[in-house]
Amino acid sequence: MDVMCILPLNFSEPYVFRPHRESGVVGNVMKVPKGCQAIYAAFLETSRCTNAETVDWLLPNHILFRILG
Repeated sequence: MDVMCILPLNFSEPYVFRPHRESGVVGNVMKVPKGCQAIYAAFLETSRCTNAETVDWLLPNHILFRILG
């Protein structure tokens, strides 16, 4: 388990991403406005670049960080 919340996360900022020492950001805690095109683009690219055999567990995080760049 990467994250366990014991209280609600009430962020006032419209965008929140959890930093990661190797990939820049990690997608397990994030907040974006509904319809965020950057997140949609990251989802599409990750869907194209990964499958059940993908062993680079940080690849989705690297994609997200690059797109947020």
